[in-house]
Amino acid sequence: MPVDLSKEWPSTESARKAVFPSSQREALKKYPAWVPMFALRKLSRGIPSDDMFMLTLHELCTNPDMETVWRRLHKRDKEMGCPSSRGLPTAVYQGLYGYNEELEELAPKKQLSENKRIHKLAADLADGLKKYGIDRAVLSMFTDDELDSLFPELDPLERHWSVQDISSPTLVDLLTRIILELDSRPLHARTLIKKNPTHTDRVRLIRHLGEFFERRYQEQLLEVISLIVKVFLKVNLQNAEVSRILLKY
Repeated sequence: MPVDLSKEWPSTESARKAVFPSSQREALKKYPAWVPMFALRKLSRGIPSDDMFMLTLHELCTNPDMETVWRRLHKRDKEMGCPSSRGLPTAVYQGLYGYNEELEELAPKKQLSENKRIHKLAADLADGLKKYGIDRAVLSMFTDDELDSLFPELDPLERHWSVQDISSPTLVDLLTRIILELDSRPLHARTLIKKNPTHTDRVRLIRHLGEFFERRYQEQLLEVISLIVKVFLKVNLQNAEVSRILLKY
C-alpha cells in the first residue's frame, strides 16, 4: 500500500523509501526521523556553503531543541487540518537575514510615499502588459531546471504535460496580488522594530516569528519562539521576556 505523504509525519523510514533512492537515503541518515518530509526533500538537493537559507534549514533539522518545536507545530497543524509548517524555515531565515535595512531606516512619511510609488509602478506595468497583449502564464516562463526543482517527482515528459494542465497565474495576476498586498499591508506595516533596541538581532527574530505564528495559529507561541532563539542566537529567554519584546518594540 503506498505511503500517503500528505499525512506521513515525521520522515519515517517507510516515507523515505517511498521518495528517495537508497543512495540518497544513506546521505540523509544524519537527519532525525522528526524532520518533516518537505524539509527532507529540500535538504536532499545538497547545501551550498554560501546558501544561508539552506544552512538555516539544516540547523532547523539537526539541532536537538528543534524536535520539540516541530512536534508542537505538527500537533497544531494536525488540529487545523493543515500540512506541516512549511513556512517556518522562511520565517526564521527572514527574521535572521531577510530584513530590509533601507526600509527600516525610512521616516514614516517616506515609507508612505514609497508605498504609493511602488503601487503605481505595479499598476502601470499590469496595465501595459494587458494593453499590448504580452501577459504570460508564469509557469510558461520557467526553464526546465526551474520546473525540475518544483516537480522533482515527475520525469521530463510527465512534467511537460502536467505543466500544460496547471492553471498558472499570469504576470498580471501576480502584479494585482502585489497591489492588493500593498493596500492591506503597506510598507510602514512591515517595519518590525519601532524603537531602537539593545539587541537588534534578537528583537527582529522574535518579532518576525511572533507575526508569523500570529498569522498561522492566531497565537504567538512564546515557548516555541524562545526555543528557536536559543537554537540560533544561543540565548535562553523566559516566555515573559519574549512577551515583553513583542509588546515593547
